[in-house]
Amino acid sequence: MPTDGLHHAWTWLSTGAAKAWHGFLTHPATPMLMLELALVAVVLAVAAIFTLVSRLGKGIAGRSVLEKITRGLAKADLDFAISHTDWLDIPPRWRWLWLCLIFGTIAVLATYLPLAMSLIILVFGLLFAHIVYRVWTYNEDDRAQGLTGEDRRIPMNYDMNHEVWLCAVSVVIYMTLIFHQVDVVYRGQAFAMPGHYGREGYFVYVLEHLLRSLPIVGNLFILDNRFASDIRPVNRAADLAIFAIRTIGDIVVVLVIVKMAQISLRKRFIANLDRQEARLLRGKPDAAIDALGDLADFVAQHDRRDADRLKAIELLSLAADPPLGHTFTTRVGSYAATRLFHLSAGAPTLAREMLQTAENGWRRAAAEYGMSDAPDQRASVLRSLGDCLSNIADYLDDDEAAPRLRDAAQAYRQALLEYGEDGDSVQRVQTHYSLGYVLLELSHCLEAPEDLQTLHQAEMAFEAALTVFKGEKPSRRTWTCIRFKLGVVAFEISRRIDGPERLARLHTAEVALRDSLSSTKRSVEPLDWAAAQGYLGLVLTDLGAALDTDAGLQKLHEAEDCLRNALLVYTRKDHPAVWVSAHRDLINVRILLGERLPGQAGVKKLEDAVQACQTVLQTLTPQATPEPWADMQEKLGDILCILSRRLSGSEGQQRLEAAAEAFRQALLIFTAEDEPEGHARVQASLAAVVALMADHQRLLP
Repeated sequence: MPTDGLHHAWTWLSTGAAKAWHGFLTHPATPMLMLELALVAVVLAVAAIFTLVSRLGKGIAGRSVLEKITRGLAKADLDFAISHTDWLDIPPRWRWLWLCLIFGTIAVLATYLPLAMSLIILVFGLLFAHIVYRVWTYNEDDRAQGLTGEDRRIPMNYDMNHEVWLCAVSVVIYMTLIFHQVDVVYRGQAFAMPGHYGREGYFVYVLEHLLRSLPIVGNLFILDNRFASDIRPVNRAADLAIFAIRTIGDIVVVLVIVKMAQISLRKRFIANLDRQEARLLRGKPDAAIDALGDLADFVAQHDRRDADRLKAIELLSLAADPPLGHTFTTRVGSYAATRLFHLSAGAPTLAREMLQTAENGWRRAAAEYGMSDAPDQRASVLRSLGDCLSNIADYLDDDEAAPRLRDAAQAYRQALLEYGEDGDSVQRVQTHYSLGYVLLELSHCLEAPEDLQTLHQAEMAFEAALTVFKGEKPSRRTWTCIRFKLGVVAFEISRRIDGPERLARLHTAEVALRDSLSSTKRSVEPLDWAAAQGYLGLVLTDLGAALDTDAGLQKLHEAEDCLRNALLVYTRKDHPAVWVSAHRDLINVRILLGERLPGQAGVKKLEDAVQACQTVLQTLTPQATPEPWADMQEKLGDILCILSRRLSGSEGQQRLEAAAEAFRQALLIFTAEDEPEGHARVQASLAAVVALMADHQRLLP
């Protein structure tokens, strides 16, 4: 009977061990663990070799640069220890507690600070702890010999305490890197908790952590074996080299651990994708929704391989817009569509396809919600559909974008109907704002008079956003954005009408943009501040050109200041396209000022305009940006022609010659075959300049 019991026990143990071993061999993390074990063995072998070499006092010992450096560091260490030995001399009963406090503080700081800063704190903290330990050790000997003050001796040669310190440094550095690794990979989901490994995965998990401790145990073993006997005198250079090799080995081990963890995670990631795909295909989308969210977050936060990203996007697309014959639920469909919408920002090459899939998912979800009594959910889906359609329009030309923008506007209007008059005020304001934004973009795709009608509708949408609060003051950010858009819409309307109404619209735009600018700080919201400055500059330019009075001239000066302010944020390096556009607007203002101001003041403004043109032409090239480059060459020629009329003699002639050259450069792009209208326009300007040059030549003495 006892034999049967032993047999059953042995069978149970052997079966369990076999399952655990099989789980270990087949688990995705096994290659990582085996490679880590091999690296640990290599580190220990290298450390053992250097220990043997240093014991014999050969190889890396002697009159080396490393020895000189270490002796210099030791002297600095000695000087500091002697000068601070009094206040560092803590009673023996508190010393180990104080050392534990130092090492604990270092470990905590090194764990939660960036790696570079952590290593700096680690080095200085351990150096200080070592100095303190040396003072404590040698103070006992000094007291026994009756030495005090400057007579206290702190030997230049390290003894056993030095080797213990080296081991402590190696251990703490290794543990610090481990803390960093755990912090990074747990935050980034690079390691799952033990349960995620599977039933047999606990064995893998425990073995993994045991392997991580081997370098520390190995260091302690080597040091203990080395200093058990005192065969040779202490060799500082050899000690430092051994410490460096050991530390580098530990760092390499940790980096490889992280890399192999990513490889292991990729296998689990793909396996998870396959499981969720099977659930979706079996018609169980609700069971996969949480995992879909995790996968989407993971793809967004990590630089995954293209194949993994495509697989995850394919899975989300399957959930958002399943093919015929497969189950679609509104909750999963809208959720997956939302994830695709957000992921599209990080995948420019696939963004259009992802957005179109998200559009299909939201359309199906909206249709499903339309048959139920869930107005808030349907309104949210319709808003998301409008956002998606608006983003799709960004990838299309005007003719193709217009239908998408119309559909987006319709989606926002339906969402507002679902919210009703008593719906959530924040959601209604955001929907009105989105509707106005889409209508403003749609106006740029339309011809007259439909574009003007669309702008009026956009203005009504923005004004409705301000009236939603019913006497309550909206947030500063909301009010500023809406006032800015109202100013932009008024400005766009002013460019499509004439007469007194145009001036009224420009004044309205000026007031709205100044309101927006008064609530925007450059230090907090630089791009919003620059956009308000740029549009205000355009409005003031049109006002100044329309008012033939001193007030108009003042508006032009203010416009120049606004556009210069915008260029403080729109730099050539960070915003090249907007930088060119702002310079073009600044050039137009300076041309108007040059024509309005008398004498040298006007000439100075025209010279500034010429300089601005030349600055832009240093950025534009006929190869990369042919049409903008040719436009700027043409504008430069026009400015030089105007300037030549304000100058006499040879100066005027020089400006005309420069204008003729600018027009010839523009004709290199505006050819009769490719750009007949531009070619004819520039050719006429060149002919006029040539005629003026001939007249100037006759008048010259």
